Amino acid sequence: MKLAELVGERLVIGIPGTRITPEIVRHFKELHAGGLILYRINFDSPPQIIRLIADLEEALGRKL
Repeated sequence: MKLAELVGERLVIGIPGTRITPEIVRHFKELHAGGLILYRINFDSPPQIIRLIADLEEALGRKL
């Protein structure tokens, strides 16, 4: 694994809204980010949190 990937795995990124967009996926892939941090502005209910994480993991093709 390259150094950039090893460093990226330790990055936790926040998102600006309640949906996973192609731009968000691109940022995660470019940075090799290993985690997602959620704030209250990112969800309205617990099921929405589950869906948000599942959508991102599906788009990335890997678990966070």
